[in-house]
Amino acid sequence: MNAQRYENHSLSLLQARVAGKVAEINQLLAPGVDPQISPEQLQQEAGRHMDGLSPAAQERLRKRALVAYTELQRLTAEMVQQLDLLSDEITKVTRHSRAAAAYRQAPGTIRPGFARL
Repeated sequence: MNAQRYENHSLSLLQARVAGKVAEINQLLAPGVDPQISPEQLQQEAGRHMDGLSPAAQERLRKRALVAYTELQRLTAEMVQQLDLLSDEITKVTRHSRAAAAYRQAPGTIRPGFARL
């Protein structure tokens, strides 16, 4: 298996895609509504929007929302994986930093700039 590595640009792209998918879902369920409103208000607006649709249109909307939600779940799973990789790299860097600091503090080690006599 190839070693995986956290990549900053990959996480940034995933964040942008997740934000876009959330906006898409909001617009599917409550078009034109500010996504910054409270969840209760968003639910009310989505209910009003659904009530204004025919049963066939409601079913199509549900299917589109389900597909978008499934894609959102996939994207968030990818983001979790990237965050896990980032956490692993941070742990590794911290461990190496502590080891280097301990080595510098160990008696008898040659420090840069000093010659051993």
